[in-house]
Amino acid sequence: MANDWQRLWDELSKCQQQYLAAIYQADQAQEKFAKRSALRGNRRPAGEWRWLPYAEFTSALYSSLKENNHQVFDPLENLGYIETKYDYYGRRPDQILHIKLTPKGRRLVRQSGAIEYTPAYRFKGKLSRFQWEALVKIYPKGSLEPFSIPGASLDKLASWHGYVEYIRDPKSHWKITAAGKLHYEQHWQDYCRAYPDIQAPEPKGNSGEKERPA
Repeated sequence: MANDWQRLWDELSKCQQQYLAAIYQADQAQEKFAKRSALRGNRRPAGEWRWLPYAEFTSALYSSLKENNHQVFDPLENLGYIETKYDYYGRRPDQILHIKLTPKGRRLVRQSGAIEYTPAYRFKGKLSRFQWEALVKIYPKGSLEPFSIPGASLDKLASWHGYVEYIRDPKSHWKITAAGKLHYEQHWQDYCRAYPDIQAPEPKGNSGEKERPA
């Protein structure tokens, strides 16, 4: 199947490859922005935010391609790699071109090797980045004072996973549970691969003999 995707990529002209790669990069940048916005409570469906405005006054995509070349866009759309439409943007009175990369187009770029792509490291029971950061902070001492880190992550660790609990007496604090400690020690190496930028201390006891993945 990989050879089939490479064949499809090679069948595109150099200009079409350049445009599709640029659209892919803009799509991925938009996806990162949408995920960060969702974490702040501003969640929008992908069917909205994947549409990329294509105009000189607003779009980094336009700057990378320089021109609105329908001789390139039309064949890419006919092949099912992109979709296009004209729509309003912001408060401007006129409609501008919007481009959306299709799942087929996204997979083509990834499978072709034209853009370096590293799939996210996944494993069963994986916590989100913010939940793992919270567990990393509470693990060494086993407890944290209230409000020492954002409470939403701790609330989810408690209600969704049972990895921490909130103790009210005699002094309010968050405490790691046996299940939370076990999850940390069993999956420390997995999280080092999944979130290599988070400095997580090695597990205590025998688990500490494991080496941090390169």
